Amino acid sequence: MAGARVVPIRADLPKEKRVEMFNSINGFIIPGGDSLLINGSDYSNYTIAGKHFIDMAIDANDNGDYFPVYTVCNGIEMLGIVISEDITTLN
Repeated sequence: MAGARVVPIRADLPKEKRVEMFNSINGFIIPGGDSLLINGSDYSNYTIAGKHFIDMAIDANDNGDYFPVYTVCNGIEMLGIVISEDITTLN
């Protein structure tokens, strides 16, 4: 009711499309669920896309452009892995 519009973002978007998408939104929600965060000894595609958005949000905030990131459950786990840069964070 306050004017927010939801835009789903697929994890398989190429990096250029993620940048384009980021520049057209003003906040980001990483929901809960059971998405695979780690694939063997590396990030999953879902986490790679999430990391890219989180990194862009940090850069925007550092440059004075308020860009909120809200995470829930699985999103909080992803945030922990991405910020710590350690895939064993949840072990």
